[in-house]
Amino acid sequence: MSDESRRSFLKTAAVGTAAVAATAMAGSATAADAPLVYSKGKAGDYEGKTGSHAPVITVEGSKVTVTTKHEMTPHHYIALHSLQGAATYFGSYEFGIKDLGEGKVAVSTYDIGSYTGPLKAISVCNLHDVWISEGKA
Repeated sequence: MSDESRRSFLKTAAVGTAAVAATAMAGSATAADAPLVYSKGKAGDYEGKTGSHAPVITVEGSKVTVTTKHEMTPHHYIALHSLQGAATYFGSYEFGIKDLGEGKVAVSTYDIGSYTGPLKAISVCNLHDVWISEGKA
């Protein structure tokens, strides 16, 4: 699968993955007992990559910042961030050429208004799949 095809697939699948992620994080196993979505507690074959792939959620009032401390090079980058609440989708950000460069990391911001409750952030790496983190507003 070409990098472009993989990126397109991951972008399309990321939003729908949130429902699967909730099930995976609740302890359900796939047929092969391999995670469909990775997290700090379930890094699978990517043990050791949590710090650079699991998104970090920071809440300041009605503004939520999602940061993935990951290099942003043309060959290895975060392709997408997405943020959702219990029953609310706050949006996604697709990273592009302008987001690549030495010393850059993946950062996206979302306005959650007066929402309070659980948050889930998704980070999609072009090489190391989908990662999810939970937070609270």
